[in-house]
Amino acid sequence: MWLMGKIEKIYSSRDGASRVVQVRTSSGCLTRPIQKVYPLEVSTSGDPVLTLTTENRSRYGRLFKSSKK
Repeated sequence: MWLMGKIEKIYSSRDGASRVVQVRTSSGCLTRPIQKVYPLEVSTSGDPVLTLTTENRSRYGRLFKSSKK
């Protein structure tokens, strides 16, 4: 039987993609790849995670302006 858990932290890699999560279960914390975490069926309407916008930043933190061509 699979344990129920709560995602405590999402780790992102250098390229900005999230690949590893920290999951808290009743027996402790686990660090697992996202592919190993099974998502439950939930409604996606109004989910703030799905409506995130990406910002292009330089390696020094400056925000790039989008070009209007």
